[in-house]
This record gives sequence, C-alpha cells and structure tokens, in this order.
Amino acid sequence: MCEQKLIWNKAFIKYTLLKSNASALSTYTDLNPSYQEYFAIEKDEFYTLQRSNALVNPNPSEGKYALEIWKYKPVKMVSDMTVVDPLSLYLSMQDKSDERIEMALDQILKTYVWS
Repeated sequence: MCEQKLIWNKAFIKYTLLKSNASALSTYTDLNPSYQEYFAIEKDEFYTLQRSNALVNPNPSEGKYALEIWKYKPVKMVSDMTVVDPLSLYLSMQDKSDERIEMALDQILKTYVWS
C-alpha cells in the first residue's frame, strides 16, 4: 500500500513530526523501542525541509533519525499522541519480514483495527 522513501538524518529536525515504523510500534504494542527513531513526513513537507537546508547530512543508508516520506499527510489517532494512526502504521509495515514486527502488527490488528 504505502511505497515510501526512507531518508536518514544525523541530527533531530526541529519540526513537528509523528513517530512511525518501530518507534510507533513500541507505543501501540509490546515491542521495545529501537535505537533509531523513525518519523513520517508527507512528501511536500519533506521537500520544504530539504529546500530550506533543515536536514543534516541526509542520506539513504545511515543516521540516528529516519524520515519515512509518505504520499499523504500522517495523522495521529488522538490529539495528545505523537505517533501515526495504527491503521496507517500497519499498512506501512505489513510487508516486513521480521518475526518481532509481524507479532507487533498482529497485536495492532487485534487491538485497534478489528475492535
């Protein structure tokens, strides 16, 4: 469903972003948070950051912070949450072949999608 581009950045961007990928999974499930932090950003917002040189050494392979560039604006489920909604998270990660992630995605389905 969600074909995304992943860009790594070495420094935190002072921009309001929602956690995604493993960072969001650890909020919704029992999965432990990872060292790397993942954030979702809509492609036009990403290009705005890129044009303003707000990214620090953006590259396709390494960094502490990863930006997942989404085709649509990520939304949060509840106003005080800092993560993407569980359905978008599930759809963005459903093709991962990691057993821990598959278990966490099953937990999302049982808790949020079908309840």
